[in-house]
Formats: sequence, structure tokens, C-alpha cells
Amino acid sequence: MAEGPERLSFGEVGSGRGRLPALGEALSEITAHFTLEGALGVLLIDASRLGVIERQYGGEALQRSMEDLAALLQEIVGEHLGINDLVVTGEPGRNEILLLLFREASEIEFYKNEIPALKRRLIDGLTRRGVRVGYPYLKQPPPLRIGTGAALRNPTIGADSQVSAALREARDEADLDSRLAARRRRSPASRRRWSGCAGRLRCRCAAGAAASGRGSPRARHDA
Repeated sequence: MAEGPERLSFGEVGSGRGRLPALGEALSEITAHFTLEGALGVLLIDASRLGVIERQYGGEALQRSMEDLAALLQEIVGEHLGINDLVVTGEPGRNEILLLLFREASEIEFYKNEIPALKRRLIDGLTRRGVRVGYPYLKQPPPLRIGTGAALRNPTIGADSQVSAALREARDEADLDSRLAARRRRSPASRRRWSGCAGRLRCRCAAGAAASGRGSPRARHDA
């Protein structure tokens, strides 16, 4: 792998002792590594549900929670990250953590296997150890959605534009996962509500028919 510019230390962030760099701060480094290597992969962890921590306990509490989350992510996938890979927070106003992976453009397995495998590893790790997310501010860990994006360096397009496109792809995937999960949570309740309403409606119809003497052909004939 080609040697790039001095990087923002993922290890310092992962230890919980360093401030998590923001996307804007790291953008020049991101585009430099992307241009040098030729391929970019993005894993976006949507931590928007942690926003309640800032509203209830302040900005410093949210920052600590985001740094703790970054540390957990490193524990889960750190050994699978390259020396130039980065972890940063998202754009201002977005509670998200981005894992940015840089590979050579010829590494086809990067797109086919590595990015999906890392997403599965993150999902499994957060499922097993996600109770730490938001602690001690939240009683229950919030749901975290993960999206992925990728880009192959095109020298006719600005590197920052391609980075932005890969981020949008990852956000769209995370948003879709969130909406599908919400729909799955609502579906059983909706079916139970519909079943209950339908049952009550049948009972009312039967009672009304019996009271009016229209409950059966025989009742109508006797009348």
C-alpha cells in the first residue's frame, strides 16, 4: 500500500483519550489518501439517537459518548483496518461516525467482500456489546444503523466530490435500514390492531343481525 501523508491517529481516538476529528478537519487528508490509493470505502454509523444526550446532559456528555462509541468500534474492527484508514465524526449537526478505508483501485475484493464483511462484523459486535453505547446517560442503548459507500478515483472529477457522493450513498443505505426496521417494528402491532378491530366489528355485526331478526334465512322465513 502506498505511503501517504501524516494521518490523524485512529489509535488515540480508540483509546478514548483523544478528541475525535471532524470530517471537515480531515478532508484534505481524506482526499490525499483517496487520490494516492485509488479506492475509498465508507462505513457510516448513524448515531443520531445519541442526540438526546446533548439535550439532557450537554455537549461534553455527547462528545464523551461519541468517543466511547469510536473506541468500541475500534475494538470490534480495529485489527481489520489499514494503517492509513481513518475514523472521524460527520458533518456539523450530524451525530455519526465514519470509518474511511483506503485501498488500491485494483483490489476488487475490497468492494465485493471486505466492506460487506466489515459491516456484518460491526452489526454483530454492536449487537453483543452495544449495551455500552450511551452509558451512563441512557438506560437502554439506542439503535444504530450502518450504511456503506464506495468510490473509485476518477481524475476527471474532484476528489472531494467523490468523497461526498460516497458519504451520501452510505447515509442513504443507513436511512433505508432505519426505515425498514421501523416498518418491521410497526407491522406486528398493526396486524394486532387490525385483528382486534376486525374481531370487534364481526361481533357487533352478529349482535345487530340477531337483534333485528336477520341473523339467518330461517329467522327471515319465520318472520
